[in-house]
Amino acid sequence: MLKNAHEYKMNKDACKDILNLLKITICISVLIPCGLKSSAQDNHSVLRDIINQVTTATLQFPPEKTYLQTDKPSYNQGDTLWFKAYLFNAAYLNASSKSGVLYVEIADEENQVVKRRMVSLYDGLGWGDIALTKKEFPQGVYTLRAYTNWMRNFNEKCVFQKRFAIHDFSGNEWLVSARFRRLPGNGKQTDSAALVFKQVDGRPVAFRDLQIALTEGGKVWNKNKFQTDVVGALTFNFKVPSKADPHKLSITVKDLRKGSAVPQLTVPVSLQDQADCDLQFMPEGGSLLAGISNHVAFKAIGTDGRGCAVSGTIYNSEHQPVIDFTSSHLGMGAFYLKSHPKETYTAVVKLKGGKTRSYPLPPIKNSGTLLNVVNPFKSDSIEVNIRCTPDRENDTSHYYLIGQARGIGCFGALIVLDKGVETIHLPKSIFPTGITRLTLLDTNKRPLNTRLIFVDQHDELRPHLSYKKQYSTRDSVAMDISITDQTGIPVQGCFSLAVTDDAQVKTDTLRRNSMVSCILLSSDLKGFVEDPGYYFPVVMTKKIWKDLDQLLLTQGWVNYSIDTVTAHQRMMYPGEQSFSISGKVTNILNKPVAESKVVLFSQKPLSFRQTTTDKKGTFTFNNLYPVDTASYMIQARNKRGKSFNVGIELNAFQPPSFQPLSQRILPWYVNTDTGDLSIIHTRITNQEQIDKLLGKHVLKEVVVVGQKVIKDSKNLNGPGGSDFAMNAADMRKEGKATLGDILRQKVKGFRLGGKFLNVYLINTELVHLIIDGVNLDFFKPEGMSYKDYYKQYLDYLTAEDIKGIEVMTSAKYTMTYFQKFLNPMQKPFEHVFIEITTYSGNGAFLKKTPGVYLYRPSMAFGARAQFYSPKYSVKTRGHSIDARSTIYWKPDILTGKDGKARVSFYTADKPGTYTVILEGCDMNGHLTSIRRKMTVQ
Repeated sequence: MLKNAHEYKMNKDACKDILNLLKITICISVLIPCGLKSSAQDNHSVLRDIINQVTTATLQFPPEKTYLQTDKPSYNQGDTLWFKAYLFNAAYLNASSKSGVLYVEIADEENQVVKRRMVSLYDGLGWGDIALTKKEFPQGVYTLRAYTNWMRNFNEKCVFQKRFAIHDFSGNEWLVSARFRRLPGNGKQTDSAALVFKQVDGRPVAFRDLQIALTEGGKVWNKNKFQTDVVGALTFNFKVPSKADPHKLSITVKDLRKGSAVPQLTVPVSLQDQADCDLQFMPEGGSLLAGISNHVAFKAIGTDGRGCAVSGTIYNSEHQPVIDFTSSHLGMGAFYLKSHPKETYTAVVKLKGGKTRSYPLPPIKNSGTLLNVVNPFKSDSIEVNIRCTPDRENDTSHYYLIGQARGIGCFGALIVLDKGVETIHLPKSIFPTGITRLTLLDTNKRPLNTRLIFVDQHDELRPHLSYKKQYSTRDSVAMDISITDQTGIPVQGCFSLAVTDDAQVKTDTLRRNSMVSCILLSSDLKGFVEDPGYYFPVVMTKKIWKDLDQLLLTQGWVNYSIDTVTAHQRMMYPGEQSFSISGKVTNILNKPVAESKVVLFSQKPLSFRQTTTDKKGTFTFNNLYPVDTASYMIQARNKRGKSFNVGIELNAFQPPSFQPLSQRILPWYVNTDTGDLSIIHTRITNQEQIDKLLGKHVLKEVVVVGQKVIKDSKNLNGPGGSDFAMNAADMRKEGKATLGDILRQKVKGFRLGGKFLNVYLINTELVHLIIDGVNLDFFKPEGMSYKDYYKQYLDYLTAEDIKGIEVMTSAKYTMTYFQKFLNPMQKPFEHVFIEITTYSGNGAFLKKTPGVYLYRPSMAFGARAQFYSPKYSVKTRGHSIDARSTIYWKPDILTGKDGKARVSFYTADKPGTYTVILEGCDMNGHLTSIRRKMTVQ
């Protein structure tokens, strides 16, 4: 145990909070020779300062972690993605108090954001859904992200990211068996592709002319025409261009047959050749030191970014074998090597066919320190060995050993290596569950060596699910949930439950990425963690524990740093407790206007706020809750109460840009295994039965002929629902003409009229302007005429701003607008409506309209939809087909003081097995992720 150790209590309330929430002991150990006791106090103070510096920065600028549980790992077009969001303070794993708004977005394979929305959080919890419509989400691979504005101050590893696929099963698809390999060449590398095409029912796609292109994102490097043989196979050679990224290449396949119903297929190029593996050697602590037994970890990564198995031998400079090595898991392993001064070492890896490839080990350092940590399986302590090279053995310099977990300083020791080695045995109880970082610093507090270890306090929550062993179809399921801690005490917490049909959803990949593995492991490590669920088995084994330690040796990096001097300078993005609208009021000279009254009001949601600008002319409205179609009218007045000479500028949300994830997911139709094929057949059969029941097989295609369709229009009548329309092509012909000029010239009967010439008419009917679905009438300032109010929009917007114009004059199209926007007491046939669709989609964006700003948020808080779970009162199939793939989804399960909760739902029509996944936490540092099975006869 610790020699000469005593507890060190941190100042004031900081230590109390940490001890209560993390339940750790913060220790200071002084390990110095007796002859140096006189200087111990000064160095002890430095040690305290280092630990205080680490902890204070984390308390002052608390990092956040987020996790999203989804109902499924993959989806079909037209599905709904259901999610539950958890936002933690990274140090305590309790609810983050920094943010109340979470941004959730989905990006496509080109890293372009397709959908972004906001989620309102309460005590770190929130949930929602995203409809995966065919229009917005074509078949492909996407990335789901979640982050707060505060997270943008930290490393991207804080951002939750998850890859998933969207499928389109129609029965007309092809399956592709793809194999790529490197061909031996004379200096020029040539690759070979062997593709075999089959229809879903197994028939070969024989003698078919195909266009084959080598692509990288949207770039086409080359393309050619090929024909499949009698079994649907074709083989061709290609060369990877020197400027291309081999990790992002794909083969795109297009059927050249006229009228083909097969969409373009994308096959990722995977040139997984053992000779192309990138083998890296990482000495524990950072360097290979001469004259010392070094613990050396290694990792082999293939061209697809995943680990590949290797074995070989380490040779010295005279080509004498020193030691053999073999990877243990996913290309990772470790060995001990006693290196000699002025020596060089080379690893020779054995390849297939008797060939070999050589990799150099890092150069030998003749002087330095070594940090070696032994973390035994099922031990309550760790052994820390600090060594130095022989030239430093008589050195009486002081070193500082710091132990930190989740950004909190938990341990510190003052060390002198006058004997060349110092060994410390640390109790694991002083660290919380998760990754602990040990760092050795020199006298000037510069980091010399670092090492990550994993500590398991076995404090995960213990969930118990109680339900029958077997159910029949359309049967009622009552599931009792009981949550306790490791001692059996009931726990109150919040949990989310997903039940999916194994015949339609492959959940094997889901168990590899859970709340526990994400929060405790993946989010704190550098790079892509392959198969994270492997390290969190139901029962830990000695081998898995060793593999976990080797993972930390090879990907040893966490998002906390000793150097926090400039932390406050990096905090560019404030935490958002709620959605807010802020901006500045300026005068005609663009100078800020102080003490200006600013009023904000909206119809949906109904809201009225007012405030006053500060000395800089700025204002903020907090605690807003915009929903879909929300729009706000903001008015500002000068000190005399006039809006004539003031303007409003809003602070628009600037979305962040993230690096795309490196790992790739194969499309469902590439190298499909037996299990995947069974799922595909099940989904196609279910869809055919539903279509037959609905009569879709006898319906002919309906082609809308007539009015032009305006893309992204909010037309209440749907696409083409207008009496007159001008689309984007028409707008381009109008050049820089204003909206008013276009309406006067192109819309017959449009004019300024009325008793006092203060309204706009089409013939004799009153005109109402709708811009991007926003009814401008609601925001008309009191006392301002319609003539003056509409004129500012008619003069402000030009053809360059407008994507389309739709005019509704007949009762066929005006009634929907009348019912939504006007008073039922008015006469419907005296009103006409003009829908304007702008490129910005944000309504009339009047930056400098005197005193007025119409603002439509680019994102909204979506209404929390209820997952539909049918209820069957009698056991009858009836005339419907229940083919749900997600049988049940419940994001808001709360356990009471007794730690219990109950949920109920009904099974579907198909017998088989269901997968039940429960995740959640007590928002006080304890998590759980479990998976169970359910049988339906």
